[in-house]
Amino acid sequence: MKIKSIELINLKSHERSKLELSKNINLLVGVNNSGKSVIIKSLLNLQYQRVFHKDDIRSAKKYTKIYTEVIEINRKENESFRNRSHPEEFEKSNEFTLCWGMPINDQPEQFYFYNSNLNATRAEYDKVNVEDSKGGLLDLKNFPRFSENENENNFIYPFLAKRKTENYDSQIRQDETFKVSDSFRSLAAKINKIGNPSHQMNARFTDLCMDILGFKIGTISSLNGMEPGIYADISTTIPLRSMGDGVANILGFIVILLTEDRKLFLIEELENDVHPKALKKLLNLIIEKSGTNQFVISTHSHIVLKHLGASLNNKIFYIDWSPKELNSDSRESIPTSFVTEIENKPQAKIDILEKLGYELHDFELYESYLILEESSAERIIRDFLIPNIIPELYNKIKTIAAKGVGDLKPRVNDFNRLFVFIHTNPMYLNKAWVIADGDESGRTSILELKAIHKSWPEKHFINFAKNNFEEYYPSRFQEDVQRILALKHKEKPAAKKELLNNVMEWALANRELAIEEFSKSANEVINLLNGILLELKNK
Repeated sequence: MKIKSIELINLKSHERSKLELSKNINLLVGVNNSGKSVIIKSLLNLQYQRVFHKDDIRSAKKYTKIYTEVIEINRKENESFRNRSHPEEFEKSNEFTLCWGMPINDQPEQFYFYNSNLNATRAEYDKVNVEDSKGGLLDLKNFPRFSENENENNFIYPFLAKRKTENYDSQIRQDETFKVSDSFRSLAAKINKIGNPSHQMNARFTDLCMDILGFKIGTISSLNGMEPGIYADISTTIPLRSMGDGVANILGFIVILLTEDRKLFLIEELENDVHPKALKKLLNLIIEKSGTNQFVISTHSHIVLKHLGASLNNKIFYIDWSPKELNSDSRESIPTSFVTEIENKPQAKIDILEKLGYELHDFELYESYLILEESSAERIIRDFLIPNIIPELYNKIKTIAAKGVGDLKPRVNDFNRLFVFIHTNPMYLNKAWVIADGDESGRTSILELKAIHKSWPEKHFINFAKNNFEEYYPSRFQEDVQRILALKHKEKPAAKKELLNNVMEWALANRELAIEEFSKSANEVINLLNGILLELKNK
């Protein structure tokens, strides 16, 4: 079951907004109070009562309405539309239009119907009934809302901005195990379920906890029952409530997402309280599960946007607002939301990144890129070799330093995601190089990157011949280089940084001599850079 579209009429700041949704991932971006949460709550309204109140009806309007088109309904899901109070009011179909409304007067307080006539003409603002294309009233069936229980074929899983809870339900009962809530109160029951070794997702849950959190988690005893937590040793426990909010966010998300398919996930600001490294791993899990689930996600994070917005199958909606006069005779105005689907074009996506506060000039969109294993190589190449020995590369190539070989693969992946997201492939295709040291870890990293990024030219993944870039420093510094390389691992970074500063200070103060000596000691590096320059000239 998927949501094809949703249309909001006279609901808070939305006078009339319609979104044609992707079957996979939909991102809602925009400033605070622009109307993103209203869209998510409009979908939540399919499963929960009292999501909206009369105060949510737009000023000076008689009622509010929501139209939702649901498609790809299978036989089991079709039973969700059967009203238990009126089982005879039931229609079998693989697609329905759901119609919800709430008048400003007392009767009825709210109504929810459905119909399989997807081409029905939408009602005018001042009508409660729904008409067909000929002006006749549609034969509407009562829609009971989707179940709030997993074992009763629920459809929606909410992860709202206010999902935090001060207390977790300590009684692990069946109703808590299968209850779908908009908070983490039942997290102990959920963890207890998937934490059972017989659960088919138990091993994957454990692996993800170790990968993202760095520890395994289960349920521990509490004064009133059980609660989420870990064992620090054989008898000492640490409850989840003693950990950071981000841990609960991650756990609550993993434990549900791993077990569900053909569901709708409504997520507000997943990035809240989650470290960027852990966030990226959660986003990869969303991408993995988006083949069988649908997501509507509001975010202010450029990390979320560029990770999830890269696929052609996903959609991005920008929600903005501006004041609008109530009528031509009145000076009174109210906020009005405007929803725009972002075009799948480079400039449109760059504009959205900038609106989120991501300054692309910090990343600098150069003609080509050179990604290096660490800062020593990057600084020498950027600040001395290019401007002084290969000046034609100046302002043509952007050098980027990873934080060691372990950070090289994530850095290249992030670089690639940014450009895939904005679809500027022609700008950087065949114009990015990655160079690592020649030691075993450097060679392994380059081999892994070649296997991952098969669309890149294989010759653009390079290892230096030497194990450490410092070995390319002029001979006058090699005694210090060998002394530093012999230091213990923890002592090396500070010593290498101090030596780098000394080399750069000497080179800038003795430019002609430094050019002569680097031309000998770093001949291999200079030849690589000249090769890059030649390739750029021939493109």
